Amino acid sequence: MRRSKSVRPQVEGLESLVFLSGVANPALAERIAAARQAAALGAARPGADLTSPDLSGSARGTYRLDLAADGSSGTFQVQGIGQIRGLGPARVSATYTASQSSSPDTMAVTLTSRHGSLTLLVARSAGTPDPDASTARFRYQVTSGTGSLSQADGTGILDMTLRPQARTLGTTGQMSLSISPDPA
Repeated sequence: MRRSKSVRPQVEGLESLVFLSGVANPALAERIAAARQAAALGAARPGADLTSPDLSGSARGTYRLDLAADGSSGTFQVQGIGQIRGLGPARVSATYTASQSSSPDTMAVTLTSRHGSLTLLVARSAGTPDPDASTARFRYQVTSGTGSLSQADGTGILDMTLRPQARTLGTTGQMSLSISPDPA
């Protein structure tokens, strides 16, 4: 025996629902307008210190390594997204162009969030061992910022893992990074 159920759509009256009106409470309307304006401008949360943001978190994305056929120059690009405690959701991007005149030990990494962007100068540091064979450990220093982050500063550790490891021409793969600030 087969049973079937049928459902009949019903119209629900709006009388039972409560709507808040900004007209009924002008103070509430002003607070809502201020919150909307702050969100539109990408303003910081009240009480957040964006001069020394807590840059701890992680990101995932992709990388690409392109080398010239003669090996004399090349580019390394990183793109990703992640969650950084002091910034919230953030995009990570970096492009390193290697040539005869470029410094082989430094790269600029940009973190972009709704508050603005931060540029970190990352470099290998003598005496700082890598956590494992596929992860490179860098020291970072905040060198500039935009928006609400224009006065930001800080230093810390950035660990970048590449899978597969970048060893051949035209390598692409997955990148993950973790970042942590130096203790205050």
